[in-house]
Amino acid sequence: MIQRSIPLAKLHMPPVPRCQGGFTFLWLLFLVAGLGVSMAALGTLWHGVVQREKEAELLFVGDQYRRAIESFSQTMAPDGQKRLPKALEELLLDPRFPHTVRHLRRAYVDPVSGKPEWGLVKDGNGGIVGVHSLSEARPLKSAGFPERYATFATATRYLDWKFAYASSPVTAAGGTGASDGTPGAGAESHADARQDAQPRANFDACIKPHDAALAVCEAGKAPENMAAYYLCRQAAIDVFNACNASPP
Repeated sequence: MIQRSIPLAKLHMPPVPRCQGGFTFLWLLFLVAGLGVSMAALGTLWHGVVQREKEAELLFVGDQYRRAIESFSQTMAPDGQKRLPKALEELLLDPRFPHTVRHLRRAYVDPVSGKPEWGLVKDGNGGIVGVHSLSEARPLKSAGFPERYATFATATRYLDWKFAYASSPVTAAGGTGASDGTPGAGAESHADARQDAQPRANFDACIKPHDAALAVCEAGKAPENMAAYYLCRQAAIDVFNACNASPP
């Protein structure tokens, strides 16, 4: 018996309904749209996490500058005089002394702008009483500030977060502001600074574990796990704040 092969073209194949292909394409469109929405939400969430970490670091760094300015102005020079610093570099190496005197361990970069430049808050005589970020971005944080920085809650720009040691009217360098022009506006004239001044020894004891914790964060930094890196830095800041708030 001879069997003849039947060409495939002649085999009867059930037609594929056109509606099935349409549903498949529609399902793919919904899938792509859903993925897009999810990625956008994830990007927004990630941006918020990063911005809040930068805000916490700005609060920490700004306060370090304020404390350093306070330390500088309260330290009596060999000539028996006290004054405010004329430049931030004087906080790293006090020019009034023949030996090394530091009020700030190192220069900090503005964590919000990522630049080393800071806005300066000055008194009527040109002495630096504080610093502020140069960023005009709108802060996320609007509550939960330390009492000294309670006015930050109504700020609409990071530029308005002024970490100032002086309580008298001051002038922001490069901006506008009022100044009382009182001569000798030094540390001894500001009661609010004396009220909550932390002993320098307590600061030095607390900054060491903070720096060690930051070194651990930097050592474990990985591009694929930046969330853990920012959480690590936030924990280091929290450790310092808790330590510095406790009695020496």
